[in-house]
Amino acid sequence: MALAIRGKEESERETARLIRDLDEMRDSHRMEISELRESHERDNDRWFNVIDEARLEAKASDKKAEQLTAQIDALRSEIADLKQAHASAIITSETEIGLWKTRCDAQTTENRTLEKQASPQKEH
Repeated sequence: MALAIRGKEESERETARLIRDLDEMRDSHRMEISELRESHERDNDRWFNVIDEARLEAKASDKKAEQLTAQIDALRSEIADLKQAHASAIITSETEIGLWKTRCDAQTTENRTLEKQASPQKEH
């Protein structure tokens, strides 16, 4: 009977030791899980911050692209206006040159006529 009691006590001690070991393992695993969760949350926060920064940079780039596109459109419009004004100026200049040429031709013709009229008078 003493042997049975001793065996039972030893079995209870072994059971108690196993329970303590299991409790320690459980506590250790809980701490490890907690640390992993915290690490995961920090990593998530860091990646969310990186993503937010990238979104902000993308928005800023989009806005800058819109501004540059608007500037390009304005410059294209200004170039078109300048081309039209230049073409109009050329037409005006060519018209004025034509008028002056016509006047010069008329003056030349008048001068020749006067010279012809003056030539016979010189001979007399």
